[in-house]
Amino acid sequence: LCAGGEVTRTWNIQDECGNETEHVQTITVNEPLPIAFTNFPPDNIAACDNIPGDAPPLDFTNNGAGSCLFEGSVDPIRTDAYDICGGTVTNFWEALDPCGNSISHTQVFTILEAPAPVFLNTPNDLRFTCDEFENNPPDLEYSNNASGDCLISGFVSPTSSPEPDICGGTMTNTWEYTDVCGRPISYTQTITRDPAPAPRFENPPSDITIQCGEIIPTDPLFYTNNADGECLIEGSVIPSTEPPSFPCRGIVINTWEYTDPCGNFISHSQTVTIEPAPQAEFLDFPEDITIECTEEITERDILEYSNFESGDCLI
Repeated sequence: LCAGGEVTRTWNIQDECGNETEHVQTITVNEPLPIAFTNFPPDNIAACDNIPGDAPPLDFTNNGAGSCLFEGSVDPIRTDAYDICGGTVTNFWEALDPCGNSISHTQVFTILEAPAPVFLNTPNDLRFTCDEFENNPPDLEYSNNASGDCLISGFVSPTSSPEPDICGGTMTNTWEYTDVCGRPISYTQTITRDPAPAPRFENPPSDITIQCGEIIPTDPLFYTNNADGECLIEGSVIPSTEPPSFPCRGIVINTWEYTDPCGNFISHSQTVTIEPAPQAEFLDFPEDITIECTEEITERDILEYSNFESGDCLI
């Protein structure tokens, strides 16, 4: 049956006269038709969280008839070779007819890797004044919004660059995560701190005029930037004084200068005008006199003079 072949039929007759007649019939028997699967499934693609279930049996037939009809069904052999990062599910069907002829079909499901995670609710960049500055970064949640075994989610803490000082600057908070499939994600937040305000001199003195002999004012001058906490810059400085050309008159320049920790320079100058000392007068000077021609003129008296001041103003 399975190999086919030939069947020979022979007819012989002998008539009354002794003559023999023979007829031979040859019947060629073809081997059965080969079997084939009907409606076998093609390869396919499946998402990580939508893994296909067990495949159904496959029907096969050779579309023969009678004893030459071979038909039936066969269950698949399933091989799973996937994880959260993708892989394959392979279904393999193999059928064998009574004549020992085999057929097979392989269906491969390509399993996609789970979606990559992303950070959720990422914080915006921030800007602070010097004395309002703060850095309290949260742990940042990540998720790929999948389900079941394909869900990738959790929280990650940031790494932070050094915080800027009172002179201002920027820093960063960086969140980084690499999932089980080796896919990195990152997010960076920038925080800007404005520098502390530059200080100013408080109540800087205006130019003045003093009398000769008065004490030249050289009081310290207070400065502040009116900030709070570590951003407060305040103190006082003593002026440098440029003395007058003459001790009893002229101009004195008082200059207060200060450079804060951030390099901001402030300066104030005061001009102190010293009024001249009073003009000196002769003391006990002689009156005009009239003498006779024969009288001798006495020797000149040394006249004393004074402006009746004291110290450097005395003349």
